[in-house]
Amino acid sequence: MSKKLLSLFSVVFILLASIPFVGITVKAEDVQLEAAEQETQPEEAVQNPRVEAAVQWAVDIANDNTHGYNMIARLGPDYDCSSLIAAAFKNAGFAVSATLDTASLADGFVNAGFTLYAKEDVEIQRGDILLRPKTIEKGGHAEIYLGDNQCVAAVENYDNLPGDGDGNEIAIRTKETCPFCGEEDYIYVLRYEGQSDSEPTAPMSFWEKVVAFFQSIWDFFISLFNGTLTTTGIV
Repeated sequence: MSKKLLSLFSVVFILLASIPFVGITVKAEDVQLEAAEQETQPEEAVQNPRVEAAVQWAVDIANDNTHGYNMIARLGPDYDCSSLIAAAFKNAGFAVSATLDTASLADGFVNAGFTLYAKEDVEIQRGDILLRPKTIEKGGHAEIYLGDNQCVAAVENYDNLPGDGDGNEIAIRTKETCPFCGEEDYIYVLRYEGQSDSEPTAPMSFWEKVVAFFQSIWDFFISLFNGTLTTTGIV
Protein backbone atom coordinates (compact mmCIF):
# COMPACT_ATOMS: atom_id res chain seq x y z
CA MET A 1 0.00 0.00 0.00
CA SER A 2 2.77 2.36 0.90
CA LYS A 3 4.49 1.66 -2.38
CA LYS A 4 1.30 2.50 -4.27
CA LEU A 5 0.89 5.75 -2.33
CA LEU A 6 4.50 6.61 -2.93
CA SER A 7 4.07 5.99 -6.64
CA LEU A 8 0.90 8.07 -6.70
CA PHE A 9 2.57 10.97 -4.90
CA SER A 10 5.50 10.73 -7.31
CA VAL A 11 3.22 10.96 -10.33
CA VAL A 12 1.32 13.91 -8.82
CA PHE A 13 4.59 15.65 -7.96
CA ILE A 14 5.92 15.20 -11.49
CA LEU A 15 2.71 16.50 -13.00
CA LEU A 16 2.63 19.55 -10.71
CA ALA A 17 6.30 20.27 -11.32
CA SER A 18 5.88 20.09 -15.07
CA ILE A 19 3.04 22.63 -15.24
CA PRO A 20 5.24 25.78 -15.00
CA PHE A 21 7.67 24.43 -17.56
CA VAL A 22 4.84 23.72 -19.97
CA GLY A 23 3.69 27.32 -19.51
CA ILE A 24 7.18 28.63 -20.10
CA THR A 25 7.58 26.49 -23.19
CA VAL A 26 4.35 27.78 -24.65
CA LYS A 27 5.31 31.36 -23.91
CA ALA A 28 8.70 30.88 -25.51
CA GLU A 29 7.08 29.45 -28.59
CA ASP A 30 4.71 32.41 -28.69
CA VAL A 31 7.63 34.84 -28.50
CA GLN A 32 9.50 32.99 -31.23
CA LEU A 33 6.38 32.98 -33.44
CA GLU A 34 5.84 36.71 -32.86
CA ALA A 35 9.48 37.44 -33.71
CA ALA A 36 9.19 35.39 -36.89
CA GLU A 37 6.07 37.31 -37.90
CA GLN A 38 7.88 40.61 -37.35
CA GLU A 39 10.77 39.49 -39.51
CA THR A 40 8.46 38.68 -42.40
CA GLN A 41 6.85 42.14 -42.31
CA PRO A 42 8.69 44.72 -44.47
CA GLU A 43 10.26 47.53 -42.50
CA GLU A 44 9.23 51.06 -43.36
CA ALA A 45 12.19 52.90 -44.88
CA VAL A 46 13.60 55.62 -42.64
CA GLN A 47 14.12 58.75 -44.70
CA ASN A 48 17.52 60.40 -44.55
CA PRO A 49 17.02 63.71 -42.70
CA ARG A 50 19.06 65.69 -45.23
CA VAL A 51 17.07 64.25 -48.13
CA GLU A 52 13.89 65.13 -46.25
CA ALA A 53 15.20 68.66 -45.71
CA ALA A 54 15.83 69.00 -49.46
CA VAL A 55 12.34 67.73 -50.27
CA GLN A 56 10.75 70.14 -47.80
CA TRP A 57 12.79 73.05 -49.16
CA ALA A 58 11.53 72.37 -52.68
CA VAL A 59 7.95 72.03 -51.43
CA ASP A 60 8.23 75.34 -49.58
CA ILE A 61 9.50 77.04 -52.75
CA ALA A 62 6.59 75.57 -54.73
CA ASN A 63 4.14 76.93 -52.16
CA ASP A 64 5.67 80.43 -52.28
CA ASN A 65 4.56 82.32 -55.40
CA THR A 66 7.41 84.82 -55.15
CA HIS A 67 9.42 82.03 -56.81
CA GLY A 68 8.71 81.27 -60.44
CA TYR A 69 10.27 79.61 -63.48
CA ASN A 70 13.21 81.18 -65.28
CA MET A 71 15.78 79.52 -67.51
CA ILE A 72 18.21 82.48 -67.51
CA ALA A 73 18.09 83.98 -64.02
CA ARG A 74 17.78 80.49 -62.56
CA LEU A 75 19.67 80.70 -59.26
CA GLY A 76 16.94 82.27 -57.16
CA PRO A 77 14.48 83.59 -56.43
CA ASP A 78 13.36 82.00 -59.72
CA TYR A 79 14.53 78.57 -60.86
CA ASP A 80 14.35 76.11 -63.71
CA CYS A 81 13.87 72.38 -63.18
CA SER A 82 17.48 71.43 -62.52
CA SER A 83 18.54 74.52 -60.55
CA LEU A 84 15.54 74.04 -58.23
CA ILE A 85 16.70 70.50 -57.46
CA ALA A 86 20.35 71.49 -57.13
CA ALA A 87 19.45 74.37 -54.81
CA ALA A 88 17.20 72.14 -52.69
CA PHE A 89 19.89 69.57 -52.04
CA LYS A 90 22.66 72.16 -51.75
CA ASN A 91 20.68 73.95 -49.05
CA ALA A 92 20.26 70.61 -47.29
CA GLY A 93 24.03 70.19 -47.07
CA PHE A 94 24.89 68.16 -50.15
CA ALA A 95 28.06 69.08 -52.05
CA VAL A 96 26.39 69.83 -55.38
CA SER A 97 26.75 72.87 -57.61
CA ALA A 98 23.74 75.16 -57.94
CA THR A 99 24.58 75.60 -61.64
CA LEU A 100 23.96 71.98 -62.68
CA ASP A 101 21.73 71.43 -65.71
CA THR A 102 20.07 68.20 -66.80
CA ALA A 103 23.12 67.25 -68.87
CA SER A 104 25.38 67.45 -65.81
CA LEU A 105 22.89 66.65 -63.03
CA ALA A 106 23.67 62.92 -62.93
CA ASP A 107 27.44 63.37 -62.68
CA GLY A 108 27.09 66.17 -60.14
CA PHE A 109 24.87 64.15 -57.83
CA VAL A 110 26.81 60.90 -58.25
CA ASN A 111 29.93 62.81 -57.21
CA ALA A 112 27.99 63.92 -54.12
CA GLY A 113 27.29 60.31 -53.13
CA PHE A 114 24.04 59.56 -54.97
CA THR A 115 23.39 56.35 -56.87
CA LEU A 116 22.15 56.48 -60.47
CA TYR A 117 19.56 53.85 -61.40
CA ALA A 118 17.80 53.07 -64.64
CA LYS A 119 14.10 53.65 -63.95
CA GLU A 120 13.21 50.01 -64.61
CA ASP A 121 15.65 48.84 -61.93
CA VAL A 122 14.15 50.59 -58.93
CA GLU A 123 10.80 51.44 -57.36
CA ILE A 124 10.74 55.17 -56.79
CA GLN A 125 10.45 56.54 -53.26
CA ARG A 126 10.21 59.92 -51.56
CA GLY A 127 13.30 62.04 -52.21
CA ASP A 128 14.27 60.40 -55.50
CA ILE A 129 15.28 62.64 -58.39
CA LEU A 130 13.61 61.67 -61.67
CA LEU A 131 15.80 62.64 -64.59
CA ARG A 132 15.72 62.81 -68.38
CA PRO A 133 19.09 64.26 -69.41
CA LYS A 134 19.30 66.96 -72.05
CA THR A 135 20.36 65.70 -75.46
CA ILE A 136 20.67 67.23 -78.93
CA GLU A 137 17.47 65.42 -79.91
CA LYS A 138 15.35 66.25 -76.87
CA GLY A 139 15.29 68.74 -74.04
CA GLY A 140 15.93 67.51 -70.54
CA HIS A 141 13.81 67.66 -67.42
CA ALA A 142 14.02 66.65 -63.75
CA GLU A 143 11.64 66.45 -60.81
CA ILE A 144 11.70 65.35 -57.17
CA TYR A 145 9.36 62.52 -56.24
CA LEU A 146 7.41 63.21 -53.03
CA GLY A 147 5.69 59.87 -52.58
CA ASP A 148 1.94 59.27 -52.79
CA ASN A 149 2.13 59.71 -56.59
CA GLN A 150 3.25 63.34 -56.31
CA CYS A 151 6.23 65.26 -57.70
CA VAL A 152 7.54 68.80 -57.24
CA ALA A 153 9.21 70.63 -60.11
CA ALA A 154 9.87 73.92 -61.85
CA VAL A 155 7.83 73.49 -65.01
CA GLU A 156 7.35 76.54 -67.24
CA ASN A 157 7.27 80.33 -67.33
CA TYR A 158 3.63 80.90 -68.26
CA ASP A 159 3.53 84.72 -68.06
CA ASN A 160 7.17 85.72 -68.78
CA LEU A 161 7.21 87.62 -65.50
CA PRO A 162 9.22 87.14 -62.30
CA GLY A 163 7.58 85.02 -59.64
CA ASP A 164 4.73 82.57 -60.08
CA GLY A 165 1.62 84.39 -61.25
CA ASP A 166 -0.77 81.44 -61.19
CA GLY A 167 0.99 79.04 -58.84
CA ASN A 168 1.77 76.54 -61.57
CA GLU A 169 5.30 77.48 -62.63
CA ILE A 170 6.90 75.71 -59.67
CA ALA A 171 4.31 73.27 -58.48
CA ILE A 172 3.41 70.00 -56.79
CA ARG A 173 1.65 67.75 -59.29
CA THR A 174 0.16 64.29 -59.15
CA LYS A 175 0.93 61.55 -61.65
CA GLU A 176 -2.51 62.21 -63.13
CA THR A 177 -1.62 65.85 -63.92
CA CYS A 178 2.10 65.42 -64.59
CA PRO A 179 2.95 63.78 -67.92
CA PHE A 180 6.62 63.55 -66.96
CA CYS A 181 6.23 61.32 -63.92
CA GLY A 182 2.78 59.99 -64.79
CA GLU A 183 3.90 58.62 -68.14
CA GLU A 184 7.37 57.80 -66.75
CA ASP A 185 9.05 60.06 -69.29
CA TYR A 186 12.16 60.07 -67.14
CA ILE A 187 15.08 57.72 -67.84
CA TYR A 188 17.06 57.68 -64.60
CA VAL A 189 16.47 57.81 -60.86
CA LEU A 190 19.01 59.46 -58.56
CA ARG A 191 18.85 58.30 -54.93
CA TYR A 192 20.94 59.11 -51.89
CA GLU A 193 21.73 56.05 -49.79
CA GLY A 194 24.70 57.37 -47.82
CA GLN A 195 25.30 58.92 -44.43
CA SER A 196 23.64 62.03 -43.05
CA ASP A 197 26.45 63.57 -41.06
CA SER A 198 28.13 65.94 -43.52
CA GLU A 199 28.23 69.67 -42.88
CA PRO A 200 26.05 72.07 -44.90
CA THR A 201 27.84 73.56 -47.87
CA ALA A 202 28.56 77.27 -48.01
CA PRO A 203 26.20 79.45 -50.09
CA MET A 204 27.42 80.74 -53.45
CA SER A 205 29.47 83.91 -53.39
CA PHE A 206 28.54 86.97 -55.44
CA TRP A 207 31.15 86.20 -58.12
CA GLU A 208 30.11 82.56 -58.30
CA LYS A 209 26.58 83.75 -59.03
CA VAL A 210 27.87 86.13 -61.71
CA VAL A 211 29.81 83.33 -63.40
CA ALA A 212 26.83 81.01 -63.13
CA PHE A 213 24.56 83.67 -64.65
CA PHE A 214 26.72 84.07 -67.75
CA GLN A 215 27.10 80.30 -67.96
CA SER A 216 23.30 80.05 -68.02
CA ILE A 217 23.10 82.59 -70.84
CA TRP A 218 25.74 80.65 -72.78
CA ASP A 219 23.87 77.36 -72.24
CA PHE A 220 20.65 79.05 -73.35
CA PHE A 221 22.04 80.16 -76.70
CA ILE A 222 23.82 76.85 -77.27
CA SER A 223 20.53 75.03 -76.65
CA LEU A 224 18.71 77.47 -78.93
CA PHE A 225 21.29 76.85 -81.65
CA ASN A 226 21.03 73.07 -81.22
CA GLY A 227 17.24 73.16 -81.29
CA THR A 228 16.78 71.60 -77.85
CA LEU A 229 15.09 74.58 -76.18
CA THR A 230 11.64 73.73 -74.79
CA THR A 231 9.17 75.62 -72.65
CA THR A 232 9.30 72.89 -70.01
CA GLY A 233 13.01 73.39 -69.57
CA ILE A 234 16.16 71.88 -70.89
CA VAL A 235 18.23 72.56 -67.81
